[in-house]
Amino acid sequence: MEFFKIRRTIPFMRYAVIFNVISVLTFVAAVASLALQGLNFSIEFTGGTLIEVSYPQASDVQQIRTTLEKAGYKAEVQNFGSSRDVLIRMPIEKNQSTSQLSQEVQKLLRTADAGAEVRRIEFVGPQVGRELAEYGALALLVTSVVLAILGYSVNESVVIFDRVRENFRKMRKADTTEILDAAITANISRTIITHGSTQIMALTMLLFGGPALHYFAVALTIGILFGIYSSVFVAAALLMWFKVSRAHFIKPPPKRDEHEGAVV
Repeated sequence: MEFFKIRRTIPFMRYAVIFNVISVLTFVAAVASLALQGLNFSIEFTGGTLIEVSYPQASDVQQIRTTLEKAGYKAEVQNFGSSRDVLIRMPIEKNQSTSQLSQEVQKLLRTADAGAEVRRIEFVGPQVGRELAEYGALALLVTSVVLAILGYSVNESVVIFDRVRENFRKMRKADTTEILDAAITANISRTIITHGSTQIMALTMLLFGGPALHYFAVALTIGILFGIYSSVFVAAALLMWFKVSRAHFIKPPPKRDEHEGAVV
C-alpha cells in the first residue's frame, strides 16, 4: 500500500554529512541534558507518600492538582481504578511526618470537596526506591541485549537494507550511492504510513493525555522521530562510507565441481 509513488530518485546521500552532523549534535545535546539535569524520578525511586482518595462522584483531577499546588505541595495526581478514586504521589518533605502530611492534604481536599475521603496512606522509603532503580537498570540492560539480537526485524533500517539488496540485483550498472538513494526513495511512502500512524498516537497522548502521561509521550514522540531519521538516513550513510558493494549483499553462486556427475 502506498499513498504516492515518487518516480524520480531523491539524492539523499548527497547530504549524508549534514544528516550525520545533526545526529551527532542531537546525541551530544541529549547526553549533556542527562548529565546536567538528570532524570525526573517518581517517588517510587526517591521515596515519598502515596495517598488514595475517594470521591462520591467523578473526581476533577486537574482541580485537585491545582488545589495542592496553590498550597505549596508538589504532587502527581491521577485517577486510580475508577473516575471516583484518585492516587496522589507526594515527595518527602523535610521535617514533616506522614501523618501530618495526610492530615493537611485531607483538610485541603475536604475544603474543596466535602465528599473527599482518604482511603489509604503509604510511605515509600528511599531503600525501596534504590532497589527499584537497581532492578530497573538490570532489566533495561537485559532488554537492550535481547533487542540487539531480535529487534532488527522491526527496525526501519532492515527494510531499507532489504531494498538495497534488491536494488543491487536489479540496478547492476548503478553505484552504491544511487542504490541507497533509490532504496530510501522507494520506502518513503511506507515509512509515512507505518511510522506516521505511530507518531499520531504519541502526539495524541502528548496533547490530551494530561500531566500523568506528558513526559512519557514526549519521550515517545522524540524517540519515534529520531528513530526513523537515524535508521533511514544515518544508517544508509554509514553503508556508503563503509564502501559496501554488491558482493556484501549478494552471495555468488556456488562453484560446481567439474567432476560432479561424472561416471567412472
